[in-house]
Amino acid sequence: MVGEYKGLKTVGHGGSWAGYRAGMIRFPEQKFSVICLSNLSTINPSSLCWKIADIYLADKLKEEPGKEPKKEVTPLKLSKEELEEKTGNYQDKKTGTWTAVEVKEEKLKVNISGQEFLLEPVSQTRFQALETSFDLILDFAKEEKGKPKQAILTMREEVISLVKAPQLLPLSLAQLGEYLGEYQSAELGVTYIVLIKEGKLFLKYRNSPKDSLKAMAPDKFTLQRMNFDFFRNKKKKIGGFKLSVGRAANIEFIKK
Repeated sequence: MVGEYKGLKTVGHGGSWAGYRAGMIRFPEQKFSVICLSNLSTINPSSLCWKIADIYLADKLKEEPGKEPKKEVTPLKLSKEELEEKTGNYQDKKTGTWTAVEVKEEKLKVNISGQEFLLEPVSQTRFQALETSFDLILDFAKEEKGKPKQAILTMREEVISLVKAPQLLPLSLAQLGEYLGEYQSAELGVTYIVLIKEGKLFLKYRNSPKDSLKAMAPDKFTLQRMNFDFFRNKKKKIGGFKLSVGRAANIEFIKK
């Protein structure tokens, strides 16, 4: 990610897998970099990188370190119905990444790539995380008849356009059974197995996650940061899926 932090140009990158988390931020003009590595999934190394930069680049930053201004906002009190009408599964128009919006503790909760944040309403259509060290704002667009609900998610300086998927009813065992089987990627030379356990779909391969696949929209599933878009043949049978993980998109797996 190429961006700017407190007036200084930055180049950054983060990564996560299983219980490991990593963050790197570089200030090229200052010839200064911070790298944080961790083996605990609850740690946010990127946030730690920014805090370390605040200390070492204190005399070069335009804002006082440790006192980054939080916009003073007064949360509104919205009804349960007003909150629930905004819930659902939203997909990034550009990358296909999913953001789940739910109601928890009378607030909106967003799940972004495995991380959860509680949002306070600051207007009828704007929600903001008030307990984070960075800006996280979710703006819901005015609904247009015949078109799906859309929203804009702003995290730090990244702006993400989201579109809401149609409501998905729970899948029966028969429907889940359509996805069972072995899927092979000629590009990667690997085989993934989809199986059912305790009424849920799971993925099996070397070091595969223990979580189940979560249905987000018809024939679309997510698992941690992985997105699976299943496709069907002319007979409406599952023919395979396309796997996307961040910058790696549409890796094709064919059902054997």
